[in-house]
Amino acid sequence: MADNLELYREKIDEIDTQLISLMEERMDAAKHIGEIKLKTGASVLDEKREQIVLASRMEKVSSREYAGVIEDFFKSVMALSRGIQQRLIDSHQLKESLCGTAVYQGVDGGYGSIAAEKIFGDTIYNVKTFENVFEEVEAGRADYGVVPIENSTTGSITDVVDILTRGNLYIVGETSIKVEHNLMAPRGVGIEDITEVYSHEQGFSQCKEFLKDKPWVQNVVLNTALGAQMASRSGRRDVAAIASKRAAKLYDLEILCPSINSGKDNATRFIVVAKNPVVGELCTKAAISFSVPHVSGSLVSALEILAKHEVNVTKIESRPVVDRFEEYRFFAELEGNISDEKIKDALDELKRYAISYKYLGNYKKI
Repeated sequence: MADNLELYREKIDEIDTQLISLMEERMDAAKHIGEIKLKTGASVLDEKREQIVLASRMEKVSSREYAGVIEDFFKSVMALSRGIQQRLIDSHQLKESLCGTAVYQGVDGGYGSIAAEKIFGDTIYNVKTFENVFEEVEAGRADYGVVPIENSTTGSITDVVDILTRGNLYIVGETSIKVEHNLMAPRGVGIEDITEVYSHEQGFSQCKEFLKDKPWVQNVVLNTALGAQMASRSGRRDVAAIASKRAAKLYDLEILCPSINSGKDNATRFIVVAKNPVVGELCTKAAISFSVPHVSGSLVSALEILAKHEVNVTKIESRPVVDRFEEYRFFAELEGNISDEKIKDALDELKRYAISYKYLGNYKKI
């Protein structure tokens, strides 16, 4: 009996592998249909079509014992397909609403430039620091700023969180960029020649497993792509950089070791900031910052306010208040649209409880 159990489990494993491949194909097809619907203006939900599809699938069921299960399965699959299409259309609509000039930190070839180009195309330019990005938008020289706020491997970009919480800009969108760090060097330089390597501190941190047994001097620069640029222009035969494939191509460097970051699903989340907040039905996340009385249980009380109104907190972290030792401000991201009554009520009550409170925007992933 035990042997039979293992045989059936192996059979299920084989079937599941096939199902995964087929589901990926089906979702790809659904995505292409969504692109066509986007161009033609057709509705995502076509009830008549779904009824026809469901009926045709049920005609192919040979065992009536499983008819109900299979019907539920296809209803779920069609709902998932609609979700893929709706997210595609929502993302396009939100992207279309963000028209203008955008500024990012670093040089071309960095992940900031990739994120900015993804949303704004070629109406982008770069500055040296994160603070410069905020300054450009506040001064009106750029309509939007694109800055990283969190990496899946190393966590929050605390410099950006601090500037955001003490500044005057609002988050109006977010996007994620897959991060793949590569070791690169001028052509003809071998890995055995390297004595120094350039990258951003996040690049070094995200590649620490690869670097742990390397005796190289790690030179921290403001941007991964800037490190690639510096290695390219150095004229030296013992330097390398850790940056993107795009940076390698831009600065004519040879990739010696691809994909050296520790987390293979490594991604960085970027936010789009602007002078004025956006309120719309597409927004699904909100950001706030607040401080609470410096007494035991005060943060718990603040979170209980949100929980009471059924508001889900997706991210919260404390940041020190400048020049106020042992005082902290909390940055939080919440699920929901601020036009929803439960969000409004929760934030109104939190405002009354908190010592300080700041609304930082309502937005959606692009």
